[in-house]
Amino acid sequence: MRTAYQNGDTIQVVFLNQKNEDIEEAVLNNAQITALFQANQVWIERFEKSLKIKNSVWSLNHNNIVLRVNVE
Repeated sequence: MRTAYQNGDTIQVVFLNQKNEDIEEAVLNNAQITALFQANQVWIERFEKSLKIKNSVWSLNHNNIVLRVNVE
């Protein structure tokens, strides 16, 4: 299993809008993940707005790391 912190790794991120249950998927690199964790809000182009980050959940499925970020 690879770790999320190896150089060149990417992580699949799923943004879930809790108000209407829309989702947006993205693949982020280490620098983008670090910036995401330091942010209070995130701009999601598909939703065409900046949404507040409520919480996040990490999961591991078949050696793939996925991060779900709940926003509203």
